[in-house]
Amino acid sequence: MKHPAISKSILLSLILFLTVPSLAQTGSLRIPVNWFAIEQDPGLRNTFYKQSRITRETFISFEVNHFNYLRYNLEHEVEQEVIVSYRVLEDLWNQLFNQIPLGIAALPDSVKAKDEFLFYLDQWRTWLNLRDRALDAFLEAFPTNVGLPQGVLDDLMDRIEDPGVQHGAIGVGAVAQLQALKIQARDKILTSKSFTTAVFNPVAIKDDDDHLIGRTDTLQGVIVSAQGATDAYYAGKLYEQQLQVHDAVLAKFDAFFEKGRDTYRGKEIRVGKKSQGTLVTTTFTVDNFNAADYSIAAQQLPVSVQYFVQSTRPVMFHAGYVISSLDDIDFEKVQTLAGNEVFNLIRDDDLSQDMSAFLTWEFLNSNDGSASLGVSIGTEIKSPGDQVILGLSARFLRRWLLTVATANSGILEGVNEISGNGDIRAFESIKKSREWGILVGISVTPF
Repeated sequence: MKHPAISKSILLSLILFLTVPSLAQTGSLRIPVNWFAIEQDPGLRNTFYKQSRITRETFISFEVNHFNYLRYNLEHEVEQEVIVSYRVLEDLWNQLFNQIPLGIAALPDSVKAKDEFLFYLDQWRTWLNLRDRALDAFLEAFPTNVGLPQGVLDDLMDRIEDPGVQHGAIGVGAVAQLQALKIQARDKILTSKSFTTAVFNPVAIKDDDDHLIGRTDTLQGVIVSAQGATDAYYAGKLYEQQLQVHDAVLAKFDAFFEKGRDTYRGKEIRVGKKSQGTLVTTTFTVDNFNAADYSIAAQQLPVSVQYFVQSTRPVMFHAGYVISSLDDIDFEKVQTLAGNEVFNLIRDDDLSQDMSAFLTWEFLNSNDGSASLGVSIGTEIKSPGDQVILGLSARFLRRWLLTVATANSGILEGVNEISGNGDIRAFESIKKSREWGILVGISVTPF
């Protein structure tokens, strides 16, 4: 719906030299948040992003990197504040423009076929214990800092993406080895013919140099049985019991890989698209997983990033103080002793002063971008849309603008003045009529 203040003659005169296309910006924008850099420079905890123009067509996400996701949880909250005057002004402009390898030991020749299942079950359990303890040791020694330097991230990436299966390996190769051992044990269940049950006993685990590196359980005390079918049944039961341990260990590795990769790659936090004229504030806070890290997490101050969603049109937003030749008239509704409502005149000035907002299309720019001349549409901030401003704005010192314009506004007027009230002028009713005036303003662009 067109604003009544924009007449056809004004529209035509503007359209004659305002042949500006829509600059709808689509796609996505990922805003980086470097937690380690923020810890080094506390001034980065509250920032306003203005490196790129963001419109309602821009899908926004944050990439929070150098953050210790292995020890801490990152929470976020998105707040929105709509600048109503901005949306009103854009509607007015639119009226114008629209016209890996595995290290698994080979089966020794001394092991007979009937004992293959026990051999692979034993190997599987041994390596499950080793991998589980190695991961616990790594996590226990991992830095407690919330923000992490690049060297720590590089080492973490090397450990996770390691294809090796050596003692102490906790990467993708170690997990693939466990999966392969599980499959080998499963495939030998039906060929097992020599036992009904088994007992797990602790034994020492040594590395290639015969150094003790831990203890694990191994299968011993096998009881022989002649019933192959019964043996296969108990083999399945043993497999199922160990599979539960396997799944628990793999779940720990899955969580480690996910949080570890978030730590060295950065984690994407999506905000999405927002409407034009919206000031978006995203606040990040830190929470701890473990009680031991509580004190460190509690000392972390929130981190906030703001951005403003602008018009898809090539217009610049600015706001500031204006003075115009329009009368500034106001009334106060009161009730007389007789119970009648009347309107007392409380202000009647020949000039009006207010705070106004503008959207300006710049058609002339200086070579260094510090100055420009543009066509502006504006409105009052306190009552967007009631007053419409049309004029020219000159930008100087990059951010400051001087505006000279005509303004059309609804002016209050008293109807049927009541006599006998002394110095107070009172009226039976009031009405509003639209009038034109000259306006001058000084403003600043925040973006």
